[in-house]
Amino acid sequence: MKNNIPKTKSLPLIFWAFLLSLLVATPHCYSQSLDVISLVAGRETVVSSGASPRTLRLSASGLRSYCCGATADNTAVEHVGVGIVQPPSGVGVQTFRGSVEPRITFENNTVEAARLCFETPSDALLGMTLQAAGDGTSFENLRVRCDETSLYGGYNVAAADLNFLELSNIADANINITVRFGNSRTGDTDIVFRQLTLGPSQRADLDIHSNVETGSFGAMRVTHDGPLGSMTASVSQYKITSTTPLNFDLIGRVPFSTRDKE
Repeated sequence: MKNNIPKTKSLPLIFWAFLLSLLVATPHCYSQSLDVISLVAGRETVVSSGASPRTLRLSASGLRSYCCGATADNTAVEHVGVGIVQPPSGVGVQTFRGSVEPRITFENNTVEAARLCFETPSDALLGMTLQAAGDGTSFENLRVRCDETSLYGGYNVAAADLNFLELSNIADANINITVRFGNSRTGDTDIVFRQLTLGPSQRADLDIHSNVETGSFGAMRVTHDGPLGSMTASVSQYKITSTTPLNFDLIGRVPFSTRDKE
């Protein structure tokens, strides 16, 4: 007997991929739709107009720190927060930093009205949600800029008798800091060296020799919740000239830098 039941035509794979993208396109803690505009770290993005709130995408590296500022021509801008779009789990550590100096000046000479700084727990596509200060207000010329604020450097305890990591907060508010390092001798990476908080104009000198293996060397990275330019870091190397009393002379200082300046 002939089967007259019509065959169901399978939907193309691209349709299911599109449907899945809609399901994961919004950070799990927000209900707004995700904007198609993607932010590029270190570059200003202008959204000519649009309703509030808006969620913009930023592709970010894991265990790094970022700070995003925003302004609009017609209204004050407020950050709702940052959520992880892909993979759909976890949320970065967030700090609202709108009034901390230094502040970002945009290409039209306006100063950011809102700022959010955060550390990413893993490589992720982030959704940063912005809203207008007034209810029902649409944005006009919404300007957004995100900068990676991580500071990069290295150490080599065999190169000098003493090595110190020198950290300085040159902002006007407390900054929370995480220092990570790698060990080229063992192949280990992203080891947490120290976590600390520095107040305005405070400095900390961290003894590297006491915290790593003898003869080790590798990369170091400083992440923090301050704005771009609010932290300085360097490794200073010293030669011991006498042990009783203990005296040592500076033989070199290597400053850390952000990735876009390397």
